[in-house]
Amino acid sequence: MRLHLVIRAGLFLALATSVGCSKGTATVTGRVTYQDQPVTSGSVVFYGEDGRVDSGLLDADGKYTIARAPVGVVKVAVIASKETKTRSKGPQPGPPLGKGKTKKSSGEQPQQALETTELKSTIPERYNDPNKSGLVYTVNSGKQVINIDLKP
Repeated sequence: MRLHLVIRAGLFLALATSVGCSKGTATVTGRVTYQDQPVTSGSVVFYGEDGRVDSGLLDADGKYTIARAPVGVVKVAVIASKETKTRSKGPQPGPPLGKGKTKKSSGEQPQQALETTELKSTIPERYNDPNKSGLVYTVNSGKQVINIDLKP
């Protein structure tokens, strides 16, 4: 008798978790533009109400694909940046002195230009945060197109 109840309870729990918790996924494609130009690098991230998250990379035409996007209402973040190089002065090692020779230190080292790489956002930074972006869409099961036009 008890074994029968345990089996029924297990089946009920399995059915409840498979039906109620996950709405499934969808395939979403689209294009991201900013000031009527494609956003050519970065990613698009969909945040589902149920905590599911998936993303897709932007290509050179601003197109993206999210293969397993959460279904239902999603908040969206677009993260787009490019590398910028900056030059600054820093210490430079002196030339080799040769065997057995030493150089007295004056306390200062010659300066050389140092190059650093930094990522800079190519779109307004509010789009990096799904809670500030203002981008909210409803995703349905199956395949669909969601184009995203970002405003300044």
